[in-house]
Amino acid sequence: MRGRLGEGSALDAVARSVVYIAKSHHRVEARCFDVLQRLLAAEPSVTFAQFKEALRDQWAILTIDERAAIESLPHLLPKDAGERRADLDKVRSVVAAAGSVDADTHRRVTC
Repeated sequence: MRGRLGEGSALDAVARSVVYIAKSHHRVEARCFDVLQRLLAAEPSVTFAQFKEALRDQWAILTIDERAAIESLPHLLPKDAGERRADLDKVRSVVAAAGSVDADTHRRVTC
């Protein structure tokens, strides 16, 4: 897994971001899960199994070396600014679904 820190797709980047933010609460709330399901439904090329695998892999990568995993996120995102913005909006929609944002969550979203 350590060798995969800088590898992956935009799906991996979104999954890594969501997992990183969720780790501040040690859980994913039901409202967030609902948003994740809607995001997945909007990506017909990604199966539920692929999405679950991405979440598991990104959880493992973050557990191995959180700082390096976060620092490598830009390498996983698309080069196109509009696509990057869309991926960031996906992450923000999950955070917004959680409701109130504490200081640690805010720090994780803005890092």
